[in-house]
Amino acid sequence: MLLPPIIIIRCLIGVCPILLGGVTYSIVKVRIKNHYSPAEIEQLIGNHLKVPDTKYWNYDKFVWRGAHFACYNCYELADIEYRSIFKSKVDLLIASVYNKDVNYFSNIVESVSRDVHCYFIQDNSSNYGDTRVTQPTKTAV
Repeated sequence: MLLPPIIIIRCLIGVCPILLGGVTYSIVKVRIKNHYSPAEIEQLIGNHLKVPDTKYWNYDKFVWRGAHFACYNCYELADIEYRSIFKSKVDLLIASVYNKDVNYFSNIVESVSRDVHCYFIQDNSSNYGDTRVTQPTKTAV
């Protein structure tokens, strides 16, 4: 008997605290990764796994304590159209990445901060480094 293909879903989870009636709760938002890198697709297919349909995608904007922010999952930032969705609409973008190509992604980090006009927080694996906060200001003094 032939089994149906297994679909691998990569998710990004956002958690914000909220105080209601003196009790702190957590609002949890789970979002399926919208766009997969060519290497991810190759890896999944090479392991006889199915890539999720990414025809329909969404990004969430959070507002917490007056700060407007959005979260991205690594390769989703490689496309300028997707990363510009929140241009001038957020105070910061947060990216969870697992990326060994630090030089390539470093250019994206600098670009995002200036293009979207916001702070940018990148959280990369300690294996590769380059976890940082980037401020959208000029570098020349």
